[in-house]
Parts: sequence; structure tokens; C-alpha cells
Amino acid sequence: MRTGGRDVRGLVEMALVMADVADEISMEGFFSDFSVRTKEDGSPVTTVDRKVEQALRDIVASNDRFAGFLGEELPPVLGLGRWVVDPIDGTRQFIEGSQRFATLIAFEVDDQPIVGVVSAPALGLRWWAGTGLGARLSLHGSVSAARVSVVSDPDRARILVPDGHPMSSQGRRMISETTDARGRMTAVSASWEAVRVASGEADVAVAEGAWWDVAPLPVIVREAGGAVSRYRTADMRVGIAMSNRVLARRRREATIAT
Repeated sequence: MRTGGRDVRGLVEMALVMADVADEISMEGFFSDFSVRTKEDGSPVTTVDRKVEQALRDIVASNDRFAGFLGEELPPVLGLGRWVVDPIDGTRQFIEGSQRFATLIAFEVDDQPIVGVVSAPALGLRWWAGTGLGARLSLHGSVSAARVSVVSDPDRARILVPDGHPMSSQGRRMISETTDARGRMTAVSASWEAVRVASGEADVAVAEGAWWDVAPLPVIVREAGGAVSRYRTADMRVGIAMSNRVLARRRREATIAT
């Protein structure tokens, strides 16, 4: 399978190797001492964040040397296609000793992700997908196909929304159009948790942030059979709204009605 001139299967294999390396470094750091500093935007960064990103940059430089690289902690690199990495999504949780952190890896062509990996090693969870190859979920090493739910009743919808940053008006509208703002809402503190839509653990989710915070989500959810909408918030964050296709149909109908 080739997309944008790239071998998607080969890119998935490389992304999984990158995730293995990231998992090893982040778990070693999780149980060790590390230093923390505050960035200009007020968010924390640890020495482990930077170590993970540097290791993944080194893998790309050695194995895909013409590709670009966009990461949260170090300057971008231009190239043909681009790897997008959040070394630790959920840094605050990582610092506090919570297991709810993950590494996010995507490869994009012309601003469209064609490969995505979300790996949460402390929880034993990993989701991944490549365009045309389907989506997979690994739970403590047991791999299965990832599929979205078939919930159609808005009252039963399980909705994940971002915590710690006010959700944009676009995000609120997406949820309202999909579920009439009904259903059971759960606030999650890190963007990566929205990927649970892909494995049917949630029915609707909105994630907002920098591109590296959300880049793997669209391809994973789509390949799991879900629907994805991408938007830009007023403060220039990237928003990703995800749901199963039954509930997404409600949003399209609501949009047409207005």
C-alpha cells in the first residue's frame, strides 16, 4: 500500500519501532529522577520529554533521512513528508506519577496523517494505524483490530472532552450537533485519551491543542471505522472531533438543517 509515494506498511513498521524506543525511555524515566522546567507558554517539560524526542529524531535521521520532523521540544526539520511527535503527551501526569501519559507519533504527507501511533506504556496500551491497513489495539501485548462503537442513541453516548483548557466554541458545537449535548461526558487531561473512540471505549471525543497533540488521532479513528472532523480554533489550536459514523450522521444532518 502506497500513499503520497510512500510505503505505508513500511512507515507503520518504523513508527512502531519508534514507539518501542519511546516506551523504553519514558518508562525508565518514570521510575527514575528527572528534572523539570517551565516553558515560555507555562507548560512543564522534563528531561525525559527531550530524551524521547531526540531518540526519535535520531531514528528518523538514520532511517528516513529525507523526511521532515516536527516535535514539541526541539526545532522543526524540513523534508519530504514529515514525522510529527509528542514525546510525552500528559507531561503533568507523568511528573505527578500518574500512568496516564503517552507518546504520539504520526507521519503526514501534504498535511494529512497517513500513519499514527499512540503508545501508553505504563497502561500497557497502544493504538496504531496506516491508511488502507486498518487500526490495531495492543493491550499488554495482545493485539486485536480496533473498531469504533455502534452506539446510536445520544443518551447513551460516552463523550470525552478536554480538561484543563476551555473547549472552543467549535468543539462545543461539534458535541451539540452529534449528541444534542446529551450522553455521559468525561473530562480527560491529555489529548491522547481521545483515541479511545477508535476502540469503542468512547463514542464521541474532542481533542484540541498543538498539531503534535492530535496528529495521530485522525488516521487511527478513520481506520477503525470512525468519522473525523478537523478545525482551527479562534486561538489557533487544532481541533479534532471524532465519533462513530452513526452519531456523525446526526452532525451532518444538523449542519444541513441549519
